[in-house]
Amino acid sequence: MLKLNIDYSTAVIISDAQKRKATIEELREKCISNAKTQVVYHANSKRVIFRFAFATTLFKAQTANNIESANIVADSNVSAEQYAKNKSAYKQALISEINSGSLDKFLQTQSNLISTRLTKAHAKRNAAKQH
Repeated sequence: MLKLNIDYSTAVIISDAQKRKATIEELREKCISNAKTQVVYHANSKRVIFRFAFATTLFKAQTANNIESANIVADSNVSAEQYAKNKSAYKQALISEINSGSLDKFLQTQSNLISTRLTKAHAKRNAAKQH
């Protein structure tokens, strides 16, 4: 057995600033597991809609200018019966869309925005405690 001579009086605590950044695979999984990431059917327009969510934000995959739109049309002219029959296939298509890398830029952007907001909120809370 290895005997170490450790002096715990010189131990250091690794700060949050050195925290490991989430991988893109972890961000994709977070998006997939989010309850708001879903396939929905809009009966009036007969469309299948993909909704992608990361944390509490729903976002649009196609344009960088507007990432706050919840609805992305995945398929048009679909009857309710066709949708019901193919619902699991649509869900798999939604997951494939996320895993294909199409949303990676948005996932990273959302993750960075959330991290920045949490850091600012934490600093504000700490400042308030000191007064």
